[in-house]
Amino acid sequence: MNLRSFDAPRRRPVPERYRCDDGEERSIAPRTVFIFIKSHCDGCAAFHGGFQTPGWEAVVVATDDDVVASPAIVRASALVAALDVRSAPFFVAVDHQPLEVVSEGVPFDPEHLSTLLRSVS
Repeated sequence: MNLRSFDAPRRRPVPERYRCDDGEERSIAPRTVFIFIKSHCDGCAAFHGGFQTPGWEAVVVATDDDVVASPAIVRASALVAALDVRSAPFFVAVDHQPLEVVSEGVPFDPEHLSTLLRSVS
């Protein structure tokens, strides 16, 4: 099954750093994919344990306080706003220098997201 959005990503700049809600500041490297999840979301459940795919650094970001905390999930409200994420599940892949959004959309499951990321050049 080859599911993808018909729309091109909204290419836009990405900050080089972001601050987690706990105050930790993190850098954003090229070829990073952010997966945004929320509680009470069937499509988000597959990402609660994290996500890995070759060639990409993955960061799972909780968009609400009800997501069960784990080492695989960060809370970063400012990043959600900076990347203009409006719903979950949603992914934003960033690459290049300076950093920009190169792909975004709704991941159906981890395998689907891995397939989408393999097609990003």
